Amino acid sequence: MKAIEIRDHRPEGKRHDRKLFKRIASAVAFTLALATACGIGWYAGAKLAYEQKASEIQKIHYVEEGETLWDIASELASDEQDVREVVYDLQKLNGIAPDADLKLGQKIVTAK
Repeated sequence: MKAIEIRDHRPEGKRHDRKLFKRIASAVAFTLALATACGIGWYAGAKLAYEQKASEIQKIHYVEEGETLWDIASELASDEQDVREVVYDLQKLNGIAPDADLKLGQKIVTAK
């Protein structure tokens, strides 16, 4: 039985270049994955901050049984503020007609 010898005739530099290419490709892939994760984290943080800011700007009141817009406005009005102005502001802000009835559970956006 004859033994067959297989020799690699490529120069030494070529094998080293392939390993170097794989390392560089791995580093680029890792960097892209890290940048993507950081971008997603930043976006989520910015979105949360926006939602918190929006919730500070406006409050939502849910209409209870028998409650009128006048009742809601009287709770929101300060001592020097006329309740009629607050009623008008609530109607304008929520698109409520002056003669409209409020429904149980209706959302009323109140600006503070």
